[in-house]
Amino acid sequence: VKQIPIGGENFNRQIAAKLGINISEAEMLRGRLRMESGDRHFAPIRPPTDTEGGPLDSGGDSVGQGEGAGLLQEGQNGVGLDVSTRQVMVDALTLVAEELAREISLCFRYYTVTFRGNRVEEVVFAGGGAHESILLDTLRRQLGIEVEVAQPLRGFDLSSKKINASFHNNGQESHCEWAVAVGLSLKAGSESVNL
Repeated sequence: VKQIPIGGENFNRQIAAKLGINISEAEMLRGRLRMESGDRHFAPIRPPTDTEGGPLDSGGDSVGQGEGAGLLQEGQNGVGLDVSTRQVMVDALTLVAEELAREISLCFRYYTVTFRGNRVEEVVFAGGGAHESILLDTLRRQLGIEVEVAQPLRGFDLSSKKINASFHNNGQESHCEWAVAVGLSLKAGSESVNL
């Protein structure tokens, strides 16, 4: 096992650095980018706030007067990302994703050299960041193999109303953020897993 210390927080830090904003604003903008790109994510999108914690006002074409002013714009479909902001964010996300791809490719090389004749054919991603389409697209392009989003609850009966409410209100069908919990519950050695 090799741990690679690159995750969602790296995306937020890179966006914050490139746009000159704080981490919470970067996280909010990243969520908005996912939403506008049609990606689903289980984390709620918080509205932008000023430094006092109140919501930013819409002042014409851009939103707010704080550090993040001008990053959002009023459009036909409501408030959205400014075109130049979107491009800076995509570039920042791609930079971090390429760094992760380099680290993963080093692991692939090690595996190929150590276990001659074997080749990695697929990568399965789990966790909240597994729905980051820029990450997945970059990995597919850089690694040249199939990249899938984990489905740790596949095969479980989730039809109960109680379970259905807690698992389906987030818009995710893969439930990839539950991979660790499911893995730990199966590792516990119980013969049956009850959800």
